[in-house]
Amino acid sequence: MNDLNEVKISGSLAREVEIRSTQAGKEWATFTLELKGGTPDQPRRAFVKCKSFGKGQVDNLKDKPVGTRVIINGRLEPSSYQNKAGEKVWTMEVYVLWLGLLADHMPKTVPQPPVEEPPF
Repeated sequence: MNDLNEVKISGSLAREVEIRSTQAGKEWATFTLELKGGTPDQPRRAFVKCKSFGKGQVDNLKDKPVGTRVIINGRLEPSSYQNKAGEKVWTMEVYVLWLGLLADHMPKTVPQPPVEEPPF
């Protein structure tokens, strides 16, 4: 049985997009989305780390300034790193399956990504 693991998020680029290449020359990008929520009296912000693969997604992110509004559909994946004390720290990040850019004048609703047919 497969667990449902799908997230849909819209937010703003919180820092510059980092684009890297594999040894085979395939590009991938890492970026952080800032999500705003809460109430006017008690605003809240959260930051979500994302990884994006595939030429179309990476090309969409190239040269986009901090603050660019982005919408993504993806899945949560565990990730780990070693902190300064040498301890292994686990985090969650989103592996992006679909990515779109939002214009500032567009409504803040979340459009549904196109549905792909199963390959069988």
